[in-house]
Parts: sequence; C-alpha cells; structure tokens
Amino acid sequence: MARVPQSKTRKSPYRVQVLDRALAALEVLAGRSSECSLVELCTTLKLHKSTVHRLMMVLEQHRLVDKNPDTGRYRLGLKLFEFGSKAIGAIELARNAAECSQVESGSKKYPGFSVTKVGVVSDGLRVTVSATLKNRPAPIGTTVLDLYFDTDNNPKTGVAAGNPESPGWEFQGDVESCVRYKDGEACAGGLNEPVVGYFGAGTLDRYKGKSWMEREKVVDPMGMFERKKAMQTPIVGTVVQATFDYADLKVKPGQTIRMRIHEECGSMAADSGYFPEVQLTLK
Repeated sequence: MARVPQSKTRKSPYRVQVLDRALAALEVLAGRSSECSLVELCTTLKLHKSTVHRLMMVLEQHRLVDKNPDTGRYRLGLKLFEFGSKAIGAIELARNAAECSQVESGSKKYPGFSVTKVGVVSDGLRVTVSATLKNRPAPIGTTVLDLYFDTDNNPKTGVAAGNPESPGWEFQGDVESCVRYKDGEACAGGLNEPVVGYFGAGTLDRYKGKSWMEREKVVDPMGMFERKKAMQTPIVGTVVQATFDYADLKVKPGQTIRMRIHEECGSMAADSGYFPEVQLTLK
C-alpha cells in the first residue's frame, strides 16, 4: 500500500523568481513613509536598473504601484487598498495632513481640523467613517470630511461631483465635529457658552438628478428638515466618527461600494485634500 505523504509546514522549496522580486519591491514601498526612486529600489533589492524598471512597469500596469509623473518616484498603488478592503470589510488610509487655518471661538484661536488618518469599517448594518485629527477638536462645530458614495460600484451611473469632479456617485455625506452645550448643540459654528462635550455625527444627501446640486437630505446631524437624526458618537481624544446605516445608503451585506474621501480644509494641499479612492466589500 502506498504511503500517504505527511503534511509539512516547512518553507516551500518552490519559488518563482519574478514573483519573489515583485513582492520584495512591494515590501520596500510599504516600509517607506514617502515615495521611493528607482535608484533606491535597485540599491535595496540589489538588482540591475533595467530589471527593476521592467518590474515596476508591470506592477504599474496592474495598479499595484503608482508612479508620480512629476518626480518619477513610486508608491503603493490603489489596487492593494482594494484587495485589502475586500478581504476584511475595513480600510485605513493615511496622508500628510494639510495645515488647516486656525479657527476662532470667542476671543481665542485654536488649531484647524487637520486630518492625518481615515478609517472606514462596515459591521453588517452600517458603515462607520472615522477621522483622526492632528489636534484635539476646537470648541466649534464644523465639517471634517466630505464623503462620496458610489453604492453600485459603477462609475458610469450616478452624478459627477467633487472638485475636481469625478463620475458615478449616488450619495454625498459629511463627517461633522459637533459641540454640546448645557442647553444646545452645534455642528456648524458655535455658541458663547461653556462646552460640556463633543460628538461626531454624519450628514447624508441622495443625488436625485443629473447634477450634484439636485439632491435631497436623508440624514441630518440635528434631525432638522424633518429628516432622520444622525447617530451621535462621543469624540475620544482626536478621533471623530460618523455612522451611516445600510438602509439609508440602500446597500446590503456582501455588496461592494466605492468611496471618495476629502479633507474639508485640504483643498490647497498637493493632492487637493483627497485620499485615494477605495472599494469596500461590506460585511
């Protein structure tokens, strides 16, 4: 009787050289806090320039790396973010925060609402978007992030929106940093009263025409306009969160959506304040 080979967990002896090199290049880029030049990749990988150049061309064609057209330097591509979001139902994006202008409340000035990191998580019932600020929120209500939802993951449907515009959006939302007072709340501006707390909330509008200006309110932070009142999440440290129900977005578990996220005060930044677009497969 033939013996059944035992399962082994040791390192496989089978290797594909070009795949090993591609993964090594991606690891180099993942370990850098900034973009990487071709020469730096060659030095780290200990490979000839022509070999690394061909490798990066293929990775760029598959959107696994992006090449900066101005500097010729490389960074990880959006396709990797898409793979990650589909695998875990969550995604995290980081960028150099824009230096937002100071804000005033009363006679005092406070740091602006600069965003260093964004997280998007789905839990089977809702999508939660979190913004990590560079500083603690000032005692004034304001929009932190602008959100665009492509709920059918099809850029050919929906409305063109944003600045610069891009196509395919069904909903627009905001992440708001809000202030609670003894006798009221504010998600835009503030009151000349002592602050008793801070909370994050979301707004959600549905595009209903061919223009981004044609839309109707679905969720409002204060429940104004006879619309659904947003869930309020206490701000802990520098993290501001807003939650959006699947029912309001008209999506279901297992569905893949596309999102575009914009730092409200980041329009003057090199990337115009936009994080990379993401695709998220909902839990």
